[in-house]
Amino acid sequence: MQQMMKNLAASLEKMSSLNYQPVVMCSAQIRYHVKRLIDRFIPHIAVLSYDEILSKVEIQSLDMLELNHAD
Repeated sequence: MQQMMKNLAASLEKMSSLNYQPVVMCSAQIRYHVKRLIDRFIPHIAVLSYDEILSKVEIQSLDMLELNHAD
């Protein structure tokens, strides 16, 4: 999780110069847990599920975070 938060912080740093409001998107099943985790390290970041976005809203993906399984 620490690596995920470092990657998220780095991604937000890169996007800060673009003057966009950052939003983290994830599946509805994990949204609550992702929001609680992110709030501990980077408060005030919106976390939405894909189901919460209206179909007429244009989304631009600027980065993607992945969790790799440890061997």
